Amino acid sequence: SVLAKTTYPNFEIVVIDNGSVKPETKALFAELGDQIVVLRDDSPFNYSALHNRAVPSCKGEVLVLLNDDTEVIDGGWLKEMVALLLQPGNGAVGAKLLYPDGRIQHAGVVLGPLGLADHVGKLEGRSSDGYFGRHHLPSEFSACTAACLAVRRTTWERLDGLEEFFQVAWNDIDFCLRIRESGEQVAYTPLAELIHYESVSRGLDESGPALKRFATEVLEMRARWLDRIVVDPY
Repeated sequence: SVLAKTTYPNFEIVVIDNGSVKPETKALFAELGDQIVVLRDDSPFNYSALHNRAVPSCKGEVLVLLNDDTEVIDGGWLKEMVALLLQPGNGAVGAKLLYPDGRIQHAGVVLGPLGLADHVGKLEGRSSDGYFGRHHLPSEFSACTAACLAVRRTTWERLDGLEEFFQVAWNDIDFCLRIRESGEQVAYTPLAELIHYESVSRGLDESGPALKRFATEVLEMRARWLDRIVVDPY
């Protein structure tokens, strides 16, 4: 969908292939040929480490982290994200993400709910206004999800990328908070809309070792950022 719909004129796609085994995946890579760069990395899944190792292979001054369970629905999405990111003082920009049924999955992140953080607008209708129309307005937040997150390369390199302790969850929230702590802002734009088929690739952390790892990451986030979690200016 990125190749088929994106109208931004100058971008590259770098695919992190973390142990794909399906023949149709290999066939797709072969079909796309020189339109994409594929980085094979068979290490145990660690979202942060995979991206940290991949960034040196990217050529752009702007990095866009984009999950494989997202779908572009509006060709202007990348133009809108880059335009806002390049405004002075912005270090990262998140997009408006929708569930396949059209309801909102993400319209920014606020700290505090669920004892840590949660998405703004979650499960509300696509046309929902939100608080004082906020769902429709580009604005600052404490964080945005990395399912679709544009970042200045200089910001990424200055902060040494994502914190690899957070293997699956909270690495994006931690990263955004470090961006804000460094003096830059995190912004959200509803002018970039994508569908997010949340967790269809890896499933949810609901039991067993995944749940234990998730709980450990929650405790670490609270230890690092409790003062921010209890008082979110946004």
